[in-house]
Amino acid sequence: MTLKMSKTKRILFYIAIMLSNVAVMGEQVIQPITYNFYNAFPDSQTAVNMILSIPLIMMIIFSIIAGKLCNHFNKKNLLIFGGVLFAIGSIFGLTVETIPYIIIMRAVTGIGEAFVTTVAVVFIGDVYGNEGARAKFLGIYNAVMALIGVVMSQAAGSLAVSKWENSFWVYWAAVPMVIAMILFLPSIQKTEDVAETRKGKKEPFGKAFWVMAFDYLIYNIAYGCIAYFISLYIVENGIGNEVFSGTYIAMCTAGSAVTCMIFGFLLYKYLGNKTAVLAYGMAAAAIAIHIFIPTKAAAIVGALLIGSSYGNVFSFGFAYAPMVVPKSRADEATGVASALTVGPWFISTYLMTWLMDGVFKTELVTPCLIVPLGMCVVAFVIELIFTGKYKRMV
Repeated sequence: MTLKMSKTKRILFYIAIMLSNVAVMGEQVIQPITYNFYNAFPDSQTAVNMILSIPLIMMIIFSIIAGKLCNHFNKKNLLIFGGVLFAIGSIFGLTVETIPYIIIMRAVTGIGEAFVTTVAVVFIGDVYGNEGARAKFLGIYNAVMALIGVVMSQAAGSLAVSKWENSFWVYWAAVPMVIAMILFLPSIQKTEDVAETRKGKKEPFGKAFWVMAFDYLIYNIAYGCIAYFISLYIVENGIGNEVFSGTYIAMCTAGSAVTCMIFGFLLYKYLGNKTAVLAYGMAAAAIAIHIFIPTKAAAIVGALLIGSSYGNVFSFGFAYAPMVVPKSRADEATGVASALTVGPWFISTYLMTWLMDGVFKTELVTPCLIVPLGMCVVAFVIELIFTGKYKRMV
């Protein structure tokens, strides 16, 4: 470990950093009730798209900013800042049920999610300086993230049955998260080896990073099409209701948890950057199942597959991205990886509605999934071609 702590302080650190996943998985509460938002505001589809996408837009912008700020400010303070913003924006997100208010609070939520997601991973990188140890802990961290996501999505779906707005009660879990951050996290100062040298010059990220980033981008757009439209898919195919939507997402995150748990110990250890090839192939298979076998049993299989792919990609991006850029830009690379993790999902909302209204001329989600399927295939092929060609910089 780069940062030395006593056994007690280390345990408290584990508790605080694991609880940060409440913010990281914040959108899990929204996914089971996407259908309800469209029902609540039937004449405002564009506004609903904004409600769903604004946190993701904020994540793209502020994840990059958070990565840069890690070079200049105390990281504990940055993490607490993000946690507080998330708590305020999410807990009070539906206090006033008007579109402008909801959009503003969802934006605040997204900024908080961006800071917590990015700074938490940078934090872990500072605590675990060794690549192998960091990959293993990131896998465990992401597995806990997935399990927290299971609880949050299942709780949100169950609460939505009586009244969909009740799903927002799940966000009260942000309160103990913030308290743990304040009490248990060690103070980590700004990164000493900053990207901007005293002469003001920056070392480039390099080709390998941008190839990874491109595949990361198109994969996450494709994944977002599933994540945000699965409730509509389930309803249109007569598979179930909000409860099954919550179950689907729970199975998805359960698959992610298993993959994350073995990531550092097996996948990354033995496959290296080939883990991305496996992940994109699994995602393509999952979406194909959704298109051609729209049944409850197949939906569960697809959820486990695409969830496993997401856990693989998520862990891979954060573990490997800092390794293919100059050390001085590792925190910034983490910020970009964070931005590309769920940020592109905002494109998914507009892509799917455009495909439904402008291309396929249908009210159904299922036929439009052929496009996300194609995107996963493209990412799979690119990674297959570039496997083994990444050059480590650290």
